[in-house]
Amino acid sequence: MTGEADLTLKPLLPLSGAERSSLVRCEQAIGRGIKTFFEVGSALAEIRDSRLYRCEFPTFESYCRERWDMGRAHAYRLIESAGVVETLSPIGDGILPANEAQARELIPYEPEIQKAVWQIVTNTLPEGVKLTAGHVRSVAIQVSEIVNAGGMDNGDGIITPLGQLLKAHIIEEVSERFRRQTVHIQDKLGDSDEWLTAQSEYLDAAREVLGRIDLDPASCAAANKIIQAKQFFTKQDDGLTKEWLGRVWLNSPFSYPLVEKFTFRAIEQYDKGNTEAAIILTNNCTDAEWFQTLMRRFLVCFPSSRVPFWRIDREGTGGARQGQAFFYLGEQEGLFVEGFWRFGTIVKAFP
Repeated sequence: MTGEADLTLKPLLPLSGAERSSLVRCEQAIGRGIKTFFEVGSALAEIRDSRLYRCEFPTFESYCRERWDMGRAHAYRLIESAGVVETLSPIGDGILPANEAQARELIPYEPEIQKAVWQIVTNTLPEGVKLTAGHVRSVAIQVSEIVNAGGMDNGDGIITPLGQLLKAHIIEEVSERFRRQTVHIQDKLGDSDEWLTAQSEYLDAAREVLGRIDLDPASCAAANKIIQAKQFFTKQDDGLTKEWLGRVWLNSPFSYPLVEKFTFRAIEQYDKGNTEAAIILTNNCTDAEWFQTLMRRFLVCFPSSRVPFWRIDREGTGGARQGQAFFYLGEQEGLFVEGFWRFGTIVKAFP
């Protein structure tokens, strides 16, 4: 069972007249070149979602590769960036992301946060200053933290909600308050995310599937004695700011928004080609957008029993309070099925 072989088992129904016209229209848009990333991304999305490639190619990925010499990662980035533009179209006084790099910074966030970020970006950009992807990124990080905290302390204990901040400039003073508030929240949470992977048959299976573990991006020295990754990032290293190279094991922090940030970072690094393959262990949160995003694209195993964890400040191991899931990001899907089928149900979503 490999990623592309699975899809050839589906009946290849001929394209209807309307579908054939849609395919021609979409390919004309793509054929004009990456004139506008939105036009190309929208065309690719329609071809993928309607499976307009099905008569000549077994998968959307092979269609992109053979028809357009376009890698999977680039194709999906264009599609997701086009989706961002569609979300932003009703706002921003007609100003929209000028390139894929600007739109890409908003991909990890939910639509409402995308809109809030863009409203601040367009309202605060000084006249004559060119908008950059870095500026979009900095505003996105701040808005996301404000949303998660329920507002921002104005310095005297009064919480200002996001709605009032949308008309304000994000200035250095605000950034500094924001930094202090973030530190306070982290101190308050303490080590609630320090549930470390215990040695188990699950970890043995992950090593067999990956072949080796090059990186654990959310770890510590004690945890790595068990994981035995060639490289690991601690909380102080902040793995979200680093490149994830090679074959990755990720026991993601379970609290929100860290779980969302780490899982989206995993997808981003895989799409960029930095991560060759990855296995992600998360709580089973089927109602969360980040979980649904992973499920739409990657194999997932739902183990029939709780995965054991351990904490530095406690003896022994224990199971989490809810079920878990293992996601596989990689080309060797058959190896993942072979290694994990005995633990529970393995699911792959329709493309």
